[in-house]
Amino acid sequence: MWFRKSCKWAFSALFISAIFWSCRDDEIVLPKYDPSLPVKVNSFVPDSGGVGTQLVVIGENFGSDTSLIKVFVNDNEAKVIGVNDTRVYAVVPVRAGTGNVRVEMQKQKTVSSEKQFKYKLQQNVLTVAGITDSDGNSDRVDGNLESAQFNFPYYMDIDDDDNIFLLERNAYKSGSTSHALRYVSLSERSVSTKLTSGGATGNLRPIAYSITQDTLWCTNDTWNAGVDLFTLTRQQGWFDPTERLHARTGNCVAVNPVDGSVVSSHYLKSKVNWLNTATGEEKELLTLGENYVVYLAFSKDGEYLYMTIPEGYQAEKGKFYRAKWDYATKTLNDPEMLISLGYLKQPRQVACDYEGNVYICDAGNHTIEIWNPKTREIKTFAGIRGEKGYQDGLPLESKFYHPTGICVAKDGAIYVADNFNHRIRKIVVE
Repeated sequence: MWFRKSCKWAFSALFISAIFWSCRDDEIVLPKYDPSLPVKVNSFVPDSGGVGTQLVVIGENFGSDTSLIKVFVNDNEAKVIGVNDTRVYAVVPVRAGTGNVRVEMQKQKTVSSEKQFKYKLQQNVLTVAGITDSDGNSDRVDGNLESAQFNFPYYMDIDDDDNIFLLERNAYKSGSTSHALRYVSLSERSVSTKLTSGGATGNLRPIAYSITQDTLWCTNDTWNAGVDLFTLTRQQGWFDPTERLHARTGNCVAVNPVDGSVVSSHYLKSKVNWLNTATGEEKELLTLGENYVVYLAFSKDGEYLYMTIPEGYQAEKGKFYRAKWDYATKTLNDPEMLISLGYLKQPRQVACDYEGNVYICDAGNHTIEIWNPKTREIKTFAGIRGEKGYQDGLPLESKFYHPTGICVAKDGAIYVADNFNHRIRKIVVE
């Protein structure tokens, strides 16, 4: 993809250069911007497009020095790649939005188009990492993103530097060889294993970065015998677990992104508790049912805790709740059920974006669902309901196979742990 884009821009640069040099004589005179004359924007082409669109602004008195001119689309600066007095060639920036095209000369003269450039969002699902054999099987292999393998990626969290902590586990299989914590550095394009299950941490469960992102909170379902909640720290290289709670039936942990509060869930009675990290004492916040796994996620503004519950023996029915967080008392109000029972089938991890939307891994339907807090409606965001498979492309034409983990990066990109496909997928909405 990068090669194709590079060729594209190389061609554009050659085309622009040809404007100046194709008719060379002994002396080349390039047009100059004249401050005494007005700058005009008459039109631009094309009239619509997404990020990376090559925009040609047509007007007067642009000169030929790209360092003197700036172009803005809806007040978002575009990259200028060429100018020849009556044409400016620019690249539409990411998330520009719909708005006027504006040209600025030497920070002195500014002129805008009469019509608006219509910005079009681009959507795509792609594979970040994970390879399988011809039978669709995989193993646990560290290395670069191109060669790494994953053994049932299950749950995930991401920090502001695009480092993903990934829990591996088969949703229907327990055992000391089936669980691990993997560290995926997207910037360094590397994958490493930090912890494998066994001994005191034989049944690894969901994870969450601390508010400072230098600590990873990890759950471990011990059934009242062993380490239940523990931490790993960046300072120690994410090795050497430190026990925080013992002998519980822990299932999930979430950290409030505003005040850093640590909240975790229990399988027995489907309890949700707050942990006083200073004293190690827990306070029960609410109870949601009889012995169900409760997945947790705070909204990005810290105002709400969202919860999904896969109900029943094979979790064929799913519940979706939220409760408002009280910063002062470290309590939750009574939970509110957000959608009717039966829409979700085997819901797993839930995550929130910076606009308040909530994403749910609906593993049984092989989709990613999105709930809008403004409209209070839920709909399929990616995947085809009821169709398992592996296919990249447009979100609603893509296919997943039992997706269980999801997280939202700082730039808005969405990453998915595609459990039965043994891959990490990325959903870009731009």
